[in-house]
Amino acid sequence: MWDELKRRAGTFTSAVLSAHDADGYPASVRTSFAFDEGRQAVRVEVPASVSLQEGVASLLFHSHDEQLWSQEIVLVRGELIRAPHGWVFRPLKLVREAPSSPLGIVRFLRQCRKTAKAYLKKRGVQRPAVPWAHLRELKGKA
Repeated sequence: MWDELKRRAGTFTSAVLSAHDADGYPASVRTSFAFDEGRQAVRVEVPASVSLQEGVASLLFHSHDEQLWSQEIVLVRGELIRAPHGWVFRPLKLVREAPSSPLGIVRFLRQCRKTAKAYLKKRGVQRPAVPWAHLRELKGKA
């Protein structure tokens, strides 16, 4: 997987790192990166203003033109680790099925909704309500 990741993601100049913040909420940040051949890991730059915690994470390499066509996407799941010299992303799985066209993305999102609906139905659980008003309030304060 390591060689394929370097081949597919090596042309990108930045990536989006997604992990959990200090409070356990999902957080994403654009980052520069460098492949660490010895550790078979990816060194990532995390701004001091972003407080992340170690654990499950993903790294998304993507590009597109101004109209969102000509997309290239490489998605990697892995683990974010705080090392003495900074943050390290240890890749565990290269996600090959990441959609790369607008139609593919729509199909992917529809499938996600269908999967989530079946998951909730199987467990007899209602879809959780999103507190949009509270989130807008927090956004206004930020």
